[in-house]
Amino acid sequence: MAPHLLTPTPDDVFAMTVRYYCQEILPVALNSVDADGVFWHRVRNDSPKLNRENSLGGAMIITNGNTLTKKLVEDELIDPQAEAKGIPIRSIDDFTRGMDSFMEEDGAFVYDATNHVLRWVGLIDRRSDGVQPDRLAHVTYDLASAVPYNFSYYDGSVPPEVGARTDTGIRVSKAYPHTSVVLLKESKHSPFGLGPVVRFKCGKLAESFVIGRSSDYADFVIPFSPLHFFDEDANLVALHSQYCVREDGRGVRLLSQRMVTRDEIIPTPKEERPSSYMIAQPNIA
Repeated sequence: MAPHLLTPTPDDVFAMTVRYYCQEILPVALNSVDADGVFWHRVRNDSPKLNRENSLGGAMIITNGNTLTKKLVEDELIDPQAEAKGIPIRSIDDFTRGMDSFMEEDGAFVYDATNHVLRWVGLIDRRSDGVQPDRLAHVTYDLASAVPYNFSYYDGSVPPEVGARTDTGIRVSKAYPHTSVVLLKESKHSPFGLGPVVRFKCGKLAESFVIGRSSDYADFVIPFSPLHFFDEDANLVALHSQYCVREDGRGVRLLSQRMVTRDEIIPTPKEERPSSYMIAQPNIA
């Protein structure tokens, strides 16, 4: 299988989210590391900084064609007013502005991949009044079959678990055909402290992207030779993993994994490139 190159275009919301993560989220993290070189994360119980200003927000982007927003309205999962709102996405700059507008609010985006329009739809309303049954209760899944063993933490030492946003994302990706759900997760995936970007399809993990220290990931990923840093000064590597359903249909397995260089996601402008400049090609196992 050919690797999914993470070139951000309006046709690839996962790649645009990865670019947003690398360009907007990572710099904030690097400016917030403690004496041990670990990014402060708001879920750390030992930190006195428990306010939104000192944390990085998560996001959910539900992606399909031009009928998904209408279907979610009909199913009473989102506000009917959401159909009237939308930001045309012609470039990564448009996507970044759209994300920045609502990153401090809880809720979700819907991305019309046919017309390249990003809509903020607010909270996915799984309950109408707190008394009615959960509107997604009929969509069931087995978490152990939907994600790999190290979904929650890089070395598998924390059993897979999901919060409300990820649970909703998994259910929506399964309930609506031809729908993917991209999540920018807040929960830290390694000692460095950043969460991953993940994409679910048909209720199962399809791919993930995460940045962490090379020393942390060295023993838990496919060996790479040579080592490709994302940020060598910070000792950071970026791992892009793709998954598929196991042959017996029980769970997912790792299909491919590679280290991604910064230039694949944020290419160096031509005027700043040295004469020997070359964009690194993916090394896929």
